[in-house]
Amino acid sequence: MPTSRRMQVCARAYLWTLAIHVFMAIILLPAAARAQQSGNSPVLGKAVQGQSASGIEGTLETGVNYISNVLGPLAAGGFLLHSLVAYHQGGRPMKSIITGVGLLGVSQALRLVEWFVTTGQAGVH
Repeated sequence: MPTSRRMQVCARAYLWTLAIHVFMAIILLPAAARAQQSGNSPVLGKAVQGQSASGIEGTLETGVNYISNVLGPLAAGGFLLHSLVAYHQGGRPMKSIITGVGLLGVSQALRLVEWFVTTGQAGVH
């Protein structure tokens, strides 16, 4: 495949991906905005429901939740998608597969630690 043809295919794939993301953002934006409503009074100084953002516990819990529930799986999906594209183009996808599986493992390990902390706090009176 000539270089200019490959660039056209990549540009077209990029534009389709961008269009799909914009379309989904337009559809999901009202639902996301509605989910952020907390009634008539604003909620200030709260990181996680029931936790104060002023202490290290609330901030740390928010960070761990965000990494284990959002960033890890999202990045893992990106790496696994990259491995499919690399395999389709005749490349070597093993680095992307190992990275994606590793990110899922880190995400699950953080969730397990979070469960241990929650379970341990329930037993302390």
